[in-house]
Amino acid sequence: MHYYQQIFANLQQTDPAQAEALEEEVNIMIHKLKFLPSENFPHIMLLRQSEGLDVEANESLIDKVRIAGGHYSTDKANAQVLVILKEDESLYSVLPAILDSDSIQNTPAYRDNKVFIIETSDFGDDQHFLRDIEILAEIMQPKYFYFGHEGEAWTKFDLVHS
Repeated sequence: MHYYQQIFANLQQTDPAQAEALEEEVNIMIHKLKFLPSENFPHIMLLRQSEGLDVEANESLIDKVRIAGGHYSTDKANAQVLVILKEDESLYSVLPAILDSDSIQNTPAYRDNKVFIIETSDFGDDQHFLRDIEILAEIMQPKYFYFGHEGEAWTKFDLVHS
């Protein structure tokens, strides 16, 4: 969690109260999840709309996924949870074609109806590090976390399989 440590260190310098709140929330989440077996941590892949739905991977997202109770994946074949990062409303016009592609339909996430859309355009911005972790935790570990972001910051895209 190298990136998280950098964010925390920077916050300690600029806003100690916010750093303390971040540390407390992250520690609570980590503690809640530490007794879960590894198989309860799903492999999640995030796709960004603006990048032609290419895999979004960076140190920040990898740490957020790890803290929230998942394993970051760049391999569609292993993706148990698929999250699309929405940039604008045009996503909904191209989404059916994307979901019809073999590369998506062959994922465990598609077969198990675990496709989600993150609606907030600033997801991934380090100013919202904690909120992003909360969103991911609600998606990946819904039995353990509820922060009230569902319906506003993210939605489940219910698939109808033929």
